[in-house]
Amino acid sequence: MTKAAKAHPKNKVLQAEYRHLDELRASYVWDALDTAEIEYLQQWRFLEDKGDFIQAMMLKYHGDLTKCTDEEKAKADYIEALESAKQQEIRDGVR
Repeated sequence: MTKAAKAHPKNKVLQAEYRHLDELRASYVWDALDTAEIEYLQQWRFLEDKGDFIQAMMLKYHGDLTKCTDEEKAKADYIEALESAKQQEIRDGVR
């Protein structure tokens, strides 16, 4: 895309799309940095350690995850959303 944008500097549609994609890229980088910071502060990684987190909750609540705190539920929901996005990227051929 960068090569095409440089090769056709007067193509307004191409330049607009390039700017849009670059803004998305920057947004994704900031999201990744925010996620990394949260993971560091919590001392666990959302995707890589998800199995450990779920297992810890299963042990803590003796298999009844309905007893999880709101914070634990939010973490589990976030993990699920990340995993879903990862699977979608795999299906779309992004990864």
